[in-house]
Amino acid sequence: MKKAWKRFTSQRSPWIKLFFVACAVRVIYDWYFFGFDYAFRASTIAAAGG
Repeated sequence: MKKAWKRFTSQRSPWIKLFFVACAVRVIYDWYFFGFDYAFRASTIAAAGG
């Protein structure tokens, strides 16, 4: 698993890594301030393109 992750991160551009980090931070931020339920609904709506 670690090897695959290393290969994944080394192949991708820094911008894609930055995007993933930003998404993770956003989700954690939402969970922390609004609770799991709100964050789950918001991310589901965002994923659906709403």
